[in-house]
Amino acid sequence: MRSRIDLVEFERKELTLTDSDVKILRDEFGGKVDIFSLTGGRHLVTPQEYVGNIVLPDHCLVIRPKIPHLNFFLMLTDAYDLAKFRDETFRYAEERGLLEALIEKFLGDVEQLCRRGISKGYNDFEGNLPFLRGRLQIIQDLRRNPMLHHKIYCRYSDFTPDVLENQILRYALHLIASQSIGTEDLSSRARQLTYYFESVPLRIFSSTDIPSPVYTRLNQHYETIVNLAKLVIRNTTLNLQAPGNVKFSSFLVNMNVLFEEFLRRVLRSRVRDFIVRKGGEYYLDTLGKFRRRPDITLKKNKCEILVVDAKYKLLSQKDFEQGKAVDSDVNQIVSYCLAIPVKHGVLVYPKIQGAVVEETPQPVQVREKDVKFSIKAVDLTRTTREGFMAECDSFSQYIQKIAEATVLE
Repeated sequence: MRSRIDLVEFERKELTLTDSDVKILRDEFGGKVDIFSLTGGRHLVTPQEYVGNIVLPDHCLVIRPKIPHLNFFLMLTDAYDLAKFRDETFRYAEERGLLEALIEKFLGDVEQLCRRGISKGYNDFEGNLPFLRGRLQIIQDLRRNPMLHHKIYCRYSDFTPDVLENQILRYALHLIASQSIGTEDLSSRARQLTYYFESVPLRIFSSTDIPSPVYTRLNQHYETIVNLAKLVIRNTTLNLQAPGNVKFSSFLVNMNVLFEEFLRRVLRSRVRDFIVRKGGEYYLDTLGKFRRRPDITLKKNKCEILVVDAKYKLLSQKDFEQGKAVDSDVNQIVSYCLAIPVKHGVLVYPKIQGAVVEETPQPVQVREKDVKFSIKAVDLTRTTREGFMAECDSFSQYIQKIAEATVLE
């Protein structure tokens, strides 16, 4: 039984770890977790901008967001198109890790799907068969059966459960069933559910390239559960652990990426008359040496209008008084405006209790440049879905007004 260790991103903690634990952290999670060895088996461990579980041979590290009471699951809901989650409270449970909570939700949805019946579709196949099925492929038949004619090369369609949406669910179940994720109960449930997908061949998906099914009225009920399966596949790390080459699943979400994707999806679903997209590549200089990659841009009539930069940071009053952390962010947003170019940029920070974000009541004009910037905070600690959605609406309306005003300038 692994002992559980609770951590918070960017907070240093002194731990007693085994040599095998330390080796895995350094070899497989370097850059995600910093570790500094002391004496007597003690180590200083500092998680970076990742939240989730790291399963080790002797310990399970549970890393929580640095923002107290962050409504992490509602951020996932928007960022990963999980909008059809039911309205029950799905908060970051104190007694469990992130991976277990997500897996339990996923398995529960798969169980409901299996009771309803998994979908089927027509797939095209080709094969050398002992009888004619579908259409004869003359050229291929002559090549494969030049002398003997006890087989016929055919192309045919079959109504089968071997469709993309089932393939994605099958692979996610395989990951859960074949690796330890902290509780044997969840692995056992996944193994049982795999039997419903026995007629679906196991297809291995890359975490960076998972295709999206085409949804119709017949398979629309798959959308949320497939997106949840993608979330599990994309953020799961399989670490191979000695002795015996035992595989375990560790699940980490990059909070900088999540915050950026969350804001982009919120704006994309709410802002009217503008195209919201991930920022491309722009250059600050004429020689093309100083590249800039903004987080979010708003476009209208094929022209960029506004740039938004997501800053997942905890800022205190001291940060604003000293100005160092904020100054670097201001320099960055201004350089984005000049590189694109656009006339207005917005810095967006998470708003939390105990931290200060000095929002700009009016846009700040940059000297000798036709560029303005604004600072905005979004409260991600709302405890109810209604309050959380109201905050998303308010943020979107703020960006909408700035974009409209920029067009009129």
